[in-house]
Amino acid sequence: MKKKTMVIIVVAIIMIFFCVIISLGNINTKNANSAISERTSIKAVIVKVNKNSLIVMQTEKDEGLINVSFSKEGNIGFKEGQEILIDFDGMMALTYPASISNVKKIKILNEKTNIIIPEKHLKYCFSSKDKVKISLTEFTDTKIELDIIDENERKYNYPDSYSIEKKVENTENTSSGQKIGEDTSNSLAGFTRNRFKICL
Repeated sequence: MKKKTMVIIVVAIIMIFFCVIISLGNINTKNANSAISERTSIKAVIVKVNKNSLIVMQTEKDEGLINVSFSKEGNIGFKEGQEILIDFDGMMALTYPASISNVKKIKILNEKTNIIIPEKHLKYCFSSKDKVKISLTEFTDTKIELDIIDENERKYNYPDSYSIEKKVENTENTSSGQKIGEDTSNSLAGFTRNRFKICL
């Protein structure tokens, strides 16, 4: 009987010990999380102002662009090139651009930054192929003329010179009813029942 009682007491002490450790761990985790959420902030430069968010680049190190939702205060006069301080809950979605949605406050530190924003970030924000319209105005064996309308704020990167290439049928194999070979930049695969040539 005494041995049983001793075993029960030892088990009870061990269980209480583990419960105390788990409780302390939860308290420390809550404190750590609240401390992070209270002090998490980053300094950044505004690259672009959108309707409900900003696209920014950190001032201390360039780790790519971050999309930052407005705080409850909304747009307080944000402009491209301003240096700002963003207070948030520490959570950042690792997309591209990265995304911060739980913003507590955004403070404008300087109206104009001395930090140079890399060209790749400016192109990402202000240049899209969807805003480039290309139409063919003249096409001969020796000449190609294109009309290019670029509606981007920053010019989209497209080549200034082009080449005219003739696409021809690849006739290396002749298996019945099969596609022959693979398409390449200069030739179309052949088909055993369809003989054709395309000139572009």
